[in-house]
Amino acid sequence: MNIRSRETVLARGLITLLLMVGAFTTVYAQDSTETPEAPETGIEATVMSMPGELVDVGGYQLHIYCLGEGSPTVVLDAGAGDWSLAMLPLQQQLAEFTRTCVYDRAGNGWSEAGPLPVTAQGNADALYALLTNAEIEAPYVLVGHSYGGLNVRLLASQHSESIAGVVLIDARPPGMRVVESEQFPEVLAMFQQQIDSVTPFIELLQSEPIPPEAAAQFVPEEFVPATLPTELRQTYKQQLATLGYLEAMVSLIENLEVSEEQVAGTELGDIPLVVLVAGEPGASPMGTEQAAAMQQAWIALQEEQATISTQSTVILVEDSGHYIYVDQPQIVIDAIREIVEAARTE
Repeated sequence: MNIRSRETVLARGLITLLLMVGAFTTVYAQDSTETPEAPETGIEATVMSMPGELVDVGGYQLHIYCLGEGSPTVVLDAGAGDWSLAMLPLQQQLAEFTRTCVYDRAGNGWSEAGPLPVTAQGNADALYALLTNAEIEAPYVLVGHSYGGLNVRLLASQHSESIAGVVLIDARPPGMRVVESEQFPEVLAMFQQQIDSVTPFIELLQSEPIPPEAAAQFVPEEFVPATLPTELRQTYKQQLATLGYLEAMVSLIENLEVSEEQVAGTELGDIPLVVLVAGEPGASPMGTEQAAAMQQAWIALQEEQATISTQSTVILVEDSGHYIYVDQPQIVIDAIREIVEAARTE
């Protein structure tokens, strides 16, 4: 089972940077005139070429990659710290019965850096512009994991005429930041400490860029999704080591409450909605008792989130951590397939 907790996922980009900076600085300080030597991993450092296309969304370009045929089109939005590469295995399975697209938010994956701050409204606007400018015809089934759920819920509420359904995969619900602030202040303190620690290095990268291929050597293997094959892991590491990614990740975390406020109160009417909730909280940096308490708060907000549609289903996925599409992929596939098939009969 994938045991990464929701808090660990949000912090992963920052934790990765802290570990990477420590290792890189130690090696680089030995002789700043030489390229740092990569640690022994036994893995060939191969890099995947961009599989899709770059599309302008208003001054910057986002990467989108589609597979399969058929309508409606499924659009996958990854969680914080993740990008299209993490969802390729799911995309490939969904593409067997309908067209399925993955994309990278600004600063992530193969996409260019975009405007700051990073908010759900900005992401929703960019995704809709991407689908429109890439000539991806509606209707869409929007699928959001974790933070991606905020984006797709907002987009669906504002462009309901283009939406055939929504699937939320253990998606972050509006109100969670308030719960964290009132009941679990240690979580917010952890994030702020990490942001304070990495900000000076981001400023350094802005003035003295480090090549991603050099910095990627020091990204720990455990921060790469376990589902990725060997030949794709170096690609993932290089993306984690870019300035655009780190700036976007910090801004995303700093503006979580803003994003949740933007989504709060949105309704989907009679748009079919499936809310998948992880049955296991996963390993929490705050300890077992707090993880259990946060899980109960999370489930309560998920049940509330399901009320935004008159055609909603809540499924508590036992034996699954936050990454349901990794731990129990068939449940995710079945939920999406049901919405796709229903849309085809209308």
